[in-house]
Amino acid sequence: MLALLRTSSLIVAVMFVLSLSSEPAQAEVQDASFENLQVLPNDISRGALRGVMIENLRGLGLPRRQNEGCLFCHVGDMERPTDEWDFASDAKPTKEKARVMMAMVEAINDEHLSRLDDRVSPSFPVTCYTCHSGRTDPSPLPDVRLASYEEGGVDSALMFEAWLERNPDHAMARRRLTNLRAGG
Repeated sequence: MLALLRTSSLIVAVMFVLSLSSEPAQAEVQDASFENLQVLPNDISRGALRGVMIENLRGLGLPRRQNEGCLFCHVGDMERPTDEWDFASDAKPTKEKARVMMAMVEAINDEHLSRLDDRVSPSFPVTCYTCHSGRTDPSPLPDVRLASYEEGGVDSALMFEAWLERNPDHAMARRRLTNLRAGG
């Protein structure tokens, strides 16, 4: 048993020494440049780009599971690894629509809302979720509630309202719900 412990310790020590002299870790390698970015900056980091894309998925209610939601705008196949997908392709019209919408959101936040003196505090930026509320087809909240009621009755409408109230990531939806209750 002691011999096994010594051998294991030696292997761990050798692996540690080899790791110190090896090439830099993958995380330290500079991010690759991305092709065909038209709204986002060309020097965006991989992590920042991923964050923007995840926010877009959340805003439109698209699934994150195995990058499935990415196929709403990007060209790929769930049967193939994502590194074989053509993220630069403009073949899907939804990608151009997303670019226009992202530029619109940026303009609203940077050029318009920033000029308002009496904003609520803390001020919330406009995001995809502000209008889409987790749906690919942006609809006014009263219409979403009515559709929820028509599809599943009172229980469905109440479940939707309860979800809006308890979901901490969607402050704008909660604010819209409060305005709706007040008759606004």
